[in-house]
Amino acid sequence: MRTARPQHLLTLVVAALAVAPLPARAQDYVREGWYAGGRGVYTQVEFDTQGEADDDFGFNLFAGYRMGKGFASDFEFEYIDAIPVNGKPGPNFDVRTFDLAWMFRLYPLAWAFAPDSMFQRVQPYLTAGPSIQWVQLHRVPGNDRDVGGFAGRLGAGFDVYLTQSIALTADAKYTIGTGDVKDYRYWSIGWGLVYRFDAEAGGSSGGGGGGGGGDEEKDEDE
Repeated sequence: MRTARPQHLLTLVVAALAVAPLPARAQDYVREGWYAGGRGVYTQVEFDTQGEADDDFGFNLFAGYRMGKGFASDFEFEYIDAIPVNGKPGPNFDVRTFDLAWMFRLYPLAWAFAPDSMFQRVQPYLTAGPSIQWVQLHRVPGNDRDVGGFAGRLGAGFDVYLTQSIALTADAKYTIGTGDVKDYRYWSIGWGLVYRFDAEAGGSSGGGGGGGGGDEEKDEDE
């Protein structure tokens, strides 16, 4: 009887060690859920205007939902401020462009590794979607003009997860306008941060399973 008790305790210790890693295995970098973030943007313009346009900076804000492992959809707002155009020999003017886009993402490597794999910390993606582009032309002196129209945006990027919820993000997109904005095409290269919601739910799910196993062991011990 005295030898049975230490063996039983040893069994409980082994069981506890087996259960302890469960929270780490609960890390899920391809889970469903909401996300939001922002980027700084550097633009390379391909304007078809009378004059030479310079590159400039702006920002991009986005929020969306990841559907399953490899698909996501988000709305994004991008603003590029005061792109200077040298008229040569016409008047100089500034161009401000706004984009409100509905984007769709595909993560082609999402199925290649387990959801908690360290390789899922780096997730490349392809993205495309329609947008409404609005362009403001500020001429000197006067004769300002605002134009708008439909556009398309397509590009690629990647996320690098620092934690299960916070990731660095970078991308490059090309905006192709139509109608009145067809002359204002440009590349935007962005970098920033994204926050993934509901990480706690996935972790508590795994932890709850470990807790249940511990209760069963306790009942058996009693």
